[in-house]
Amino acid sequence: MTTAHTDNLDRWHGLASSTVCDCLNRFQAMHAAIRPVVGGTLLGRAWTARSMPGENNTLLRAIETAPAGSILVVDAGGFVDRAVWGEVRTMEAIRAGLIGLVVDGAVRDVDAIRERGFTVYARGICAAGPNKGWDGDVGGQIQCAGVVVNPGDLVVADTDGVVVVPRDREEQVLLAARRREQEDANLIAEAAKGQR
Repeated sequence: MTTAHTDNLDRWHGLASSTVCDCLNRFQAMHAAIRPVVGGTLLGRAWTARSMPGENNTLLRAIETAPAGSILVVDAGGFVDRAVWGEVRTMEAIRAGLIGLVVDGAVRDVDAIRERGFTVYARGICAAGPNKGWDGDVGGQIQCAGVVVNPGDLVVADTDGVVVVPRDREEQVLLAARRREQEDANLIAEAAKGQR
């Protein structure tokens, strides 16, 4: 386990994924099939992995190298007929200080993961376990569910979906999202008064 991310993400708390996506010209949202399987919102830095479809040895290596406080984002090829994540990987991730998982693939042991309080977004759920023995990529640029993700990019996830903010655009997007949030609040207030 490497050093924890030290940057303060408090300014992003409360911003909806939809608002953030709007401020990225409505790009950077993962495919609609990536849904919350366990837990609720996620806000944090991405640590990346790319595995062969149905393979999960790579995910163990990703856990072992991830900075504490990270969200593990995995390109598992969108394959949903074998789970690449379950209770054992969840326990390893919690021990390593990870705060959640986003995987373009399948997971299992959902009840056990829920009991451990670990947040997971995935394309599907499947009882069949993973294959072993291939070596994927860890800590590099990936594409997950249609979005390019680099280590350190900001992940904003809630019931509406998963949005990734490239690190070099964060300040611009944050300011725009806060403005958009206020504009939306004004529109909602007007609608409530019957003014729209």
